[in-house]
Amino acid sequence: MVDKLATDKYSVVPVELIFQIHKSPCKVVLAITGGGAEIIGELLRHGSGSATVLDAVVPYSTDSMDRFLGRKPEKYCSEKTARLMAMVAYQRALELSKANEFAGQEIIGIGATCKLKAENEREGRKHEIHVAIQAACKTGVSSLELTADRTREEEEKIAALLVFNVLARHCVVSEIDLSDVIETGEEKNEEVIEKYEFVSRPVGDLLKQRKISQDNNYETLSMARINLKEPEAFEEPGESGEPEKIRLVFPGSFDPCHRNHVLMARLASEKLGEPVHFEISLTNVDKPPIDFITTGAQRVTNTPSFR
Repeated sequence: MVDKLATDKYSVVPVELIFQIHKSPCKVVLAITGGGAEIIGELLRHGSGSATVLDAVVPYSTDSMDRFLGRKPEKYCSEKTARLMAMVAYQRALELSKANEFAGQEIIGIGATCKLKAENEREGRKHEIHVAIQAACKTGVSSLELTADRTREEEEKIAALLVFNVLARHCVVSEIDLSDVIETGEEKNEEVIEKYEFVSRPVGDLLKQRKISQDNNYETLSMARINLKEPEAFEEPGESGEPEKIRLVFPGSFDPCHRNHVLMARLASEKLGEPVHFEISLTNVDKPPIDFITTGAQRVTNTPSFR
């Protein structure tokens, strides 16, 4: 049956790879704005789709996207929006997995947003694809700008293949070589740009909103810096032989951080005579949780220590 299906002329992805995905210990929620949505059918129409797909949504209109994200994005087609979509999809996957108790299976969310060829489009309109993945300890995004002249159907196929490759990599399944469907060269340089950020398991557990007990090695009696990469890498001890305690904390999502945040921290530091440390909240009542790529960028830009 697999051999027969593998020669199906309607398949975008080789069917044997689809079945390898279904054999992997991975459960996914897919959120795709439209472009590349045929990958949903590819994962389902050959059977055994329930082994992988928890849910699939297509927030196509702007109102639908706003409701899905719980906010209006700065741009509907961007790397950041793809990551937001993946995070919301991941949270949805967590909810569904808890309800069904998929023991031993890894939960992920994938978000994809595209701007593909359209009728009567303005000259110079950029065609782009952004596909993001969110897992317990990983945020990743693959972006591709399409510069060659193609039909809408051809661009849809490329988008679907890029979504598949992001999923396949996580499931440790062979990716599809895109070199025969994208153009490279001096005039048509199309390249998939990838970003990945990994964190330690304790940080991933925070994203899953797990409670940390007092017996857990990752909990301390008072707040101290912890390296997002290494679970045991706390701040170096001070002169007293103990880690320097953080006494003045400014919590928030800082998404984005603006000059008023910095001004508030500076005033608090001057008034209390203590350095201010920005605590970046992974979860927020008004916004989706912050992904690890954004958190990594915030670690670089939001590190003022005012006295």
